[in-house]
Amino acid sequence: MIPGNSSSTLIETFEVVRGVLQRIDLHHKRMCRSGHKHGFCPPSLQEVTSTICNLIRRDNLSKHPSLRCTVEYRTNIIGCRAIPYRIRDIHALLLIESTDSIEYADKWSDRTCFDPLSALCTKGQEPLIIRENLLTDTTYTNVVIERNGEYLTPDRPLLAGTRRQYYLDQGLIRTANLTIQDTLEADRIHLINAMMPLGALTISPENISII
Repeated sequence: MIPGNSSSTLIETFEVVRGVLQRIDLHHKRMCRSGHKHGFCPPSLQEVTSTICNLIRRDNLSKHPSLRCTVEYRTNIIGCRAIPYRIRDIHALLLIESTDSIEYADKWSDRTCFDPLSALCTKGQEPLIIRENLLTDTTYTNVVIERNGEYLTPDRPLLAGTRRQYYLDQGLIRTANLTIQDTLEADRIHLINAMMPLGALTISPENISII
């Protein structure tokens, strides 16, 4: 199932630490790529920044240590909301071979394509999607395999995350074609996204199940 149609909107999720937007250039580059791909020009970097900063000032959130700010947009900003972020209580992964052609290369507000996979999981369990025998992403994070001091991330994620890109640019992780066996041989599996750095949420191989 491919999310997004002529009436769908795109979103971008920003980490805001004590009033400061993190990695905003990488976020806006992704907005521009998505806009170009779908035939429109997204809001400018200045407009995005001012919208978020005005919201944070209005709601007196500038001193909060971790805010999750979501901007909904097409040509213009449609909505903006900020909430304190708490890491989900995830302690296990369910590896699922994707039988649908799930495509999420752009960050759509419509995420219903993931619902059937999430429905297969128990409480505290998150799907890790397998495509053509290779690891991709969970429904809301990129994945990093830690093994013998090396940090590897799938070469073909469903969505190229901004924190993932930041780590690649810094040389902290590298891409590889990763298989189910790599998860079982890992020291631990890191789930990362705009809000979660390496080490914030990790899964041990013994907490991995396979369908």
